[in-house]
Amino acid sequence: MKLKYGWKMIPLQHNDGTYSATLTSATERGTATVTGKIDQESIEDEVVVDFKRTTVETTEAKPRYTSAKLKGEFVEIKQKNKLEVFFEWREYESEDPGNWQATDKKVPEKLKEGEEFEMTKEELDKGEIYSFRAVVQWEENGKEEKDRGEEKTFTTYELPEVETKEAANVNHEEAILQGELINMGAEDEIEVWFEYRQEGEVWQETDEETFEETGEFKEEISGLEEGATYQFRIRTGIEWEGDPIRGSKLNFTTDSEPDTVSGGTGGGGGGGASSPEPVYTVTLEVKDEKMGEVEGEGTFAQGGEVTVKATPFEGYYFVGWEEVGIVSEEQEYTFEIEQDRDLVAVFDQYIVEVEQESPEGVEISEEKKERVRQTLGEQVSRLGRLTGVLIQHRRAGELTAQETEVRLSSLKKALLSIQQLLSFIE
Repeated sequence: MKLKYGWKMIPLQHNDGTYSATLTSATERGTATVTGKIDQESIEDEVVVDFKRTTVETTEAKPRYTSAKLKGEFVEIKQKNKLEVFFEWREYESEDPGNWQATDKKVPEKLKEGEEFEMTKEELDKGEIYSFRAVVQWEENGKEEKDRGEEKTFTTYELPEVETKEAANVNHEEAILQGELINMGAEDEIEVWFEYRQEGEVWQETDEETFEETGEFKEEISGLEEGATYQFRIRTGIEWEGDPIRGSKLNFTTDSEPDTVSGGTGGGGGGGASSPEPVYTVTLEVKDEKMGEVEGEGTFAQGGEVTVKATPFEGYYFVGWEEVGIVSEEQEYTFEIEQDRDLVAVFDQYIVEVEQESPEGVEISEEKKERVRQTLGEQVSRLGRLTGVLIQHRRAGELTAQETEVRLSSLKKALLSIQQLLSFIE
């Protein structure tokens, strides 16, 4: 007597009215028992056998900005030999459907049905959709077996976003600063406030306000100087990669004298003062201040030519000026100003110097040493520029994290070779 399972005919073993079958295919293993009286004619059409095996279910993901906590759950557990769990993930609707990548594997702390397990996947891109599924793996009869849960998706968050808006009701001593929280990101609540100052002075801060959803934010400031130009920007209590998330800087100018015509202080910047010529502010920062310094920030008339300069300290090299991605790789960056600019100088460190003695008995003239130094220095500058371009492509989403790491590794090896050559001529 045989039992039909899929397209296979499996022999049934009879023992006191109980029939059992064992399936040993490459994809499913286990033993099922069929009870009751079964006649030859009904077996192939009516009997359904569910072979018990270890299975998992994909439950949910808790994404952040560049990471996500992936969760799964044991549904059934039969095989326990060398059992490990992990997750497979890939970009959603990948051009290569088979391009699954796997997290590290781990042995679950508790091995029982209904028990959850989780792992955190790092180095994801912000605002992207990913597919994932839970996987359990074990060894049976010398073979590696797996069960996969249902494929699900999650979307990583974009960073919180704020926008500085034009100041309102500006008079000779007061102004209302305005801004908006546009995106909460992955946060449940965000503290928001304003920073303001006269050019060259220390930033002052308004009181904080806690937002649990997006919306506009306004704050009145007073005690301002007459006829003075102020900078201001909206800021959040959230930091990303060591920098606070804040809006761009805007300017306003207080009236030169009280508005005697309207008889109040709530006018829109009247008082008969003539409109000042448009001016814009260039603010410079260094990504890591131990690597270099910058110069050239200030306030400039619209349409003027501005040059900013970045100088790396010894042991470091200049990558580029960053604003929305890398905007220039020139250490001396010249541009025509038509708006406020917030530029960040990005430097990086050369590979740690390799100590290696010159071959014994070999003497190199100072003239040849200088020529070699100059040639190698040009190569170092070129590798630095290539590194900046590589980082820019990565941020634009044109390269995956893995591709970026491979190419950065090649550049570092090239720098290491140059440093080895330099060590020979010192």
